[in-house]
Amino acid sequence: MKLAKQKNKSTFLGLDFTFFTADIAKERKYLFENIALMISGGLSISDVLDSLREEVKSNRIKRLITNMNEDILSGKPFWKALERTKLLSEHLLSVVRIGEESGRLSENLRIVVEQQERDADFRSKVRSASLYPGIVTILMVVISLGIAIFILPQLSRIYQNIGVELPTITKIMISIGNFMSTYGYIVGPGVVAILFLIIFVLFINSKTKFLGQFVLLKVPVINRLLREAEISRLGFLLGTLLDAGIPLNEGIGLLNDSANLQVFKKVYSKWKDKIESGYTFKEVFDSVKSSKKLLPIYARQAILTGERTGSLSISLIRVGEIYKKKNENTSKDLSVLLEPVLLIIVWLGVSLLAFSIILPIYSLVGNVNQIS
Repeated sequence: MKLAKQKNKSTFLGLDFTFFTADIAKERKYLFENIALMISGGLSISDVLDSLREEVKSNRIKRLITNMNEDILSGKPFWKALERTKLLSEHLLSVVRIGEESGRLSENLRIVVEQQERDADFRSKVRSASLYPGIVTILMVVISLGIAIFILPQLSRIYQNIGVELPTITKIMISIGNFMSTYGYIVGPGVVAILFLIIFVLFINSKTKFLGQFVLLKVPVINRLLREAEISRLGFLLGTLLDAGIPLNEGIGLLNDSANLQVFKKVYSKWKDKIESGYTFKEVFDSVKSSKKLLPIYARQAILTGERTGSLSISLIRVGEIYKKKNENTSKDLSVLLEPVLLIIVWLGVSLLAFSIILPIYSLVGNVNQIS
């Protein structure tokens, strides 16, 4: 059986440094793709892992495969052996567990691979959209501080020696430069630490990141980007889980575990309770009012039509594909919209610095004309 190819990892002095440098997402994709492929060919899990251990180049993955195989040979199920590796999040691990227990492990592993690809694709789009603005902003701050600290004070001494009155804007910039040159070793690290703390509280800490999500969901284009990503996840993940034979209530539970936005998690939790009580999706949408705020009418109608015609999984997967394309277009729109905003910010920064330097020169020229 032909395995999916994995690129060779670089070594230095005979040592493998992939533990530190390999892209974990690519390693996971390679591993699960080949496990799914070989299981579908009739091999046992233990034989699959033995084959993959010889095939992979990363020592890190070799160790994980060895540990998994030892657990399996000791009688543990595959999903339990996989749990110890920490390669999958809880909801994807649950997909593997359900697949193993239902005899559809190969199909569910493909769901895991595709969901990881979608998540990685979304993160890549967000990084690409934010990279250019981030670089421009950092460069602008560094250049502005450099001029304020090293150039304006020199000009200030020259102007003062020849008796030129400095305009207010130049005095402010020089004061900032003097302050940073004196206390910059404290202010700089302090500002960086505060920024990291804000990022941690708003976007990393599981107990407080709902605050950051609340802020982002108030920003028009970013709001659309995040909502479309969640709706795409809803359609693809729930649709493929139903297609794999997983009950609707369990599928919604896994969807709840996988959701990034707290507002969607709350809605999914209510859906699960209603579905387990025997509600149809029409009754769920009517009783859980926030569903209509989060899901556009097209997505709701597609779900209701699929439920009514007995093709819910197909309708959900179609919703996922449509909103994936919408999400791609929105990420492009975000980049396009950020460019003029950045140009305005850069123009304001350059104008401020230019006036700080040029206004004293005009004042000097005016004094020379008066003397002449």
